[in-house]
Amino acid sequence: MDSGFGRLITEKEIIVKSESISAYIIDFIKLAKLMIYPRTSKTLNTFNCLVVDRKITYLDFIFEKKNFMKKIISSIIAIIGGCTIATAQPPANATVYDCNSNSKNIYQTLGTGKSIIIASKGFDCSICMNSAPTVQSWAAQNKTKVEVWGAMTYTYRTTLPDCSNIASWKNTYNWNDVFMFIDSAEAWFQNGTPKYITYSAIDSSILYQGSNFTTAHNFALGSSTVGIPTIQGIEQSNIYSYDGILYLSNLPESVQQLSIYDLTGKLISSSPIINTTSQFGLSQRKSVLIIRLYANDGSTYQQKIMTNY
Repeated sequence: MDSGFGRLITEKEIIVKSESISAYIIDFIKLAKLMIYPRTSKTLNTFNCLVVDRKITYLDFIFEKKNFMKKIISSIIAIIGGCTIATAQPPANATVYDCNSNSKNIYQTLGTGKSIIIASKGFDCSICMNSAPTVQSWAAQNKTKVEVWGAMTYTYRTTLPDCSNIASWKNTYNWNDVFMFIDSAEAWFQNGTPKYITYSAIDSSILYQGSNFTTAHNFALGSSTVGIPTIQGIEQSNIYSYDGILYLSNLPESVQQLSIYDLTGKLISSSPIINTTSQFGLSQRKSVLIIRLYANDGSTYQQKIMTNY
């Protein structure tokens, strides 16, 4: 079947028919974005967006106009911003159930002092399969301080997995120390897998969202409060940023060290705390930073701030 200006072929031979060159270019951009993010049709802005919930594996274009490319360029300039990707944020709190009806709640788990890593994994994702043994090994070694949960889904298929997929994965990769559940609402699925979301036991905030498991588990260990007391009296302190300055006031006298990290876990700066009221310059504009304080008795405190200049 020929649409006149072009033919777009998917796994299911979906044909998008364009009545004009502009309409064709709109279809092209929509489908090109879906090629990059094959499962993002649910998160696409509905304005001017084509909903195709299949991964496009092949494009076959037939160009019949000599001036077609010239019209393409002018059309793209006009409509390139018409469809945007909107990534949904994972929930701050949720209760999830495994295939044996056992449940876990985010806030309740964080309340025990354990931080959480939720690993979004696809049963049909080769990278997820290759990294599965590493995730299990780390979860087993650090289970007294961090809980690792597996939010299981399909990366490319549109159907939901079931408990037989869970059982097969568990048997294959020995995920005995990872709490697995079917992410039926794809609450932790973000434009592909694997993704890791780290929840802090210090303030229940989400510290990290990304594809680097090392960064995710470094944040998880750093925010676990199991066996590490929180700095006494820190709740009376004021910690905030304004106009490129980090302000700390009314700090407990036991606080002796400040470290600042970005959201990838990279150490930006580290400074001694001499006075209970201190100020530090911040060079990162409009960034989210992790502030960690260390006391002389081994206790710690962590807080997220945003630079607002």
